[in-house]
Amino acid sequence: MWPGSFRILICICVLIVAFLLHELKYSSSSILTKSSSINDVNAAAIEEALAASPHNKMNPFSTPYREQYTIEELKIRHPHCFSDYLFKGTSNTNGHKRELFLNSVAKWKLIGRNVTSSVHYNHLCQYIMKDRYNCARNCSDIVEYGESPTDWKLTLIPKQDSDNGECNLWNFVHELGGPAGVAKTLEQFGKLKRTMYTQDNDANRSDNHKFGGETKTSVKEQQKRPFNVLMMGNSYLRQTFEALACGWSGSISDYRASINSIACYSLKCGNDHSGEQKFALKDIGDFLAPRIYKGPAKSFIHKRKFYRPGVALPKKVFGKTVKDDLAMVEFENLIRFYFVFRPHTHKNLTGVFDQLLDLDPANVDVLIFNSEEDEYIANEQKRLKQIFTSTGVWQARSFWPFKQFERLQKRDIGRWFGADNPWIYVVPDDHSCMPGPVDDMANLLMFSIFSNATITSNATIAKPLIP
Repeated sequence: MWPGSFRILICICVLIVAFLLHELKYSSSSILTKSSSINDVNAAAIEEALAASPHNKMNPFSTPYREQYTIEELKIRHPHCFSDYLFKGTSNTNGHKRELFLNSVAKWKLIGRNVTSSVHYNHLCQYIMKDRYNCARNCSDIVEYGESPTDWKLTLIPKQDSDNGECNLWNFVHELGGPAGVAKTLEQFGKLKRTMYTQDNDANRSDNHKFGGETKTSVKEQQKRPFNVLMMGNSYLRQTFEALACGWSGSISDYRASINSIACYSLKCGNDHSGEQKFALKDIGDFLAPRIYKGPAKSFIHKRKFYRPGVALPKKVFGKTVKDDLAMVEFENLIRFYFVFRPHTHKNLTGVFDQLLDLDPANVDVLIFNSEEDEYIANEQKRLKQIFTSTGVWQARSFWPFKQFERLQKRDIGRWFGADNPWIYVVPDDHSCMPGPVDDMANLLMFSIFSNATITSNATIAKPLIP
């Protein structure tokens, strides 16, 4: 009698355990599929984990990434990112190329929960994310799945493909290896021009070269240089630069920004936005690698107006005031992104390149504009335009279609995930949430570089070099 009772007891216990496991699985599934926190996890936990990352070198906001896939693996995993049907054929003076029209192939989709990771940073990023761009919420503030800006990702859909597949830019770029992976791939296929003169990566300033590619250096001082992407425009283009720095902070090998700058573009400074205000080199300050603050932890209490109640405030990271009106971020010593905010406001733009950025315009590989800054270069900086034209980057310059991303998101999901923090008077702001849509814009930028692409005023992308 006892053995039978024991067997019944065992069966009852098994049923109870099975029921509990079922309920636990259902609860976990509901949390993942029906709702999500905009911060995803506790902000303090993110900060602690990132600071402890073994990939952390010079920066306290590192994020580990998987080793990049090979091109052969990517073609198998993401065949639609290599599809000819993404492109429309055309020709120009530089030879045959194909273009991609965002309106016809780009689509925002709710796939943030089934990609490698829907977000790589939060509002605590200091490389350097402006407070007005944050959409951070308290950890206990739960929203429905689809209400977080990181739940939606930009995809490219080749319309003519028979299986109606898509190019998931988020997964593709991350498995490619991000900015450094793009540079490695271009170098592998002989498409990376890195044989021109450069300064030592660790030197902030040298007088060894003259503006426009003329050098007076010894052979010993010449070395391979990083692939250089120059971005010149307004705050919308700045966001893409910041998304690159924050999203791929784990592979940053160098970072430069304006320190002790007194240049002020705000109305409160008595300046307007008409471009009449001009700044001298001394107004911009020094262009240096910011020193990490090593004192006691300090939160920026004065920034409370930008954040919802209960959200962890950013802490002091750099020892001095740092601005990214003039900035550079380098990834794994291979590729650099330079940002120049409103180049038309500089009295001596030539000096900005030669004396501050230490960037020879002849060494620029990709040129990106917005806010009609290219017209200023063409009309007022003819020597600079001449150099860009001589290397071919002017003819292949891109025009960043930030507002088109907003229109596409409104078309596809009926809303725009613009900044919505307490500091914003009209919600949503024209500027993207960070993290949010601007991270997909950064992915598209990397995809265009990988594809040897040009984004024109009609928002087009050209034929990829790698078959």
